[in-house]
Amino acid sequence: MSRITPLSAGQGDAATQATLAGVKAKLGMVPNLFNTFALAPAALNGYLAFSDALSKGRLTAAQRELIALVIAQTNACQYCLSAHTLIGKGVGLSEQAITAARQGQAAQSLEQALISLAKLWCVSKANYPTLIWPLRTALASTAVW
Repeated sequence: MSRITPLSAGQGDAATQATLAGVKAKLGMVPNLFNTFALAPAALNGYLAFSDALSKGRLTAAQRELIALVIAQTNACQYCLSAHTLIGKGVGLSEQAITAARQGQAAQSLEQALISLAKLWCVSKANYPTLIWPLRTALASTAVW
């Protein structure tokens, strides 16, 4: 049940429709989240710009999805789990990797550290300095630092 009714296909101004068509071309569909953001085109464009900026960071698409999966599981958000399972498959994650991430596990040490940090941050609501030291310690043997 939606609390805010998403924009229906064909609604919105031409620019918003063009933006949603771009989302559909990229993802193969337009998730309800994007249709809801489209009610305020500035919110939709801001979200897409933010997502694009994050995609240019150090984390791979698979690593970002592993983090999203453990957070979705921790928050018990079925919508997020469904979306990030689909996206995770799209970026090459196996069923085993997706299931493991939901359980807070990963096969590689870097991914395990990222998942553990994300889950810890999510459940503890702790601040950055408290959490970064365990991550830095866990990654000390990798080339990240």
